[in-house]
Amino acid sequence: DCLYLNLYVPGDAPVPGARKPVMVYIHGGSYVEGSG
Repeated sequence: DCLYLNLYVPGDAPVPGARKPVMVYIHGGSYVEGSG
């Protein structure tokens, strides 16, 4: 089992390599039921 995470940041970040806050959202339901 593998977990992959892609992070995208602006190319003009003020300090490249500096630590930045990251928000993680874990979807709690299925993508079929209860979607609308």
